[in-house]
Amino acid sequence: MGTDWWSDDGRIWRRYVAATTLEGDLVVLFYDVLREGWFLEKLYD
Repeated sequence: MGTDWWSDDGRIWRRYVAATTLEGDLVVLFYDVLREGWFLEKLYD
């Protein structure tokens, strides 16, 4: 996803992934291309 309406510098660029942990929890992660890092968006237990 790439957009600019809520970010401070006017740009975001993210890739989202849904995954299941070894404990069985569903998580939604995103990779922020501009900051070059992975972040937890949601945790469903």
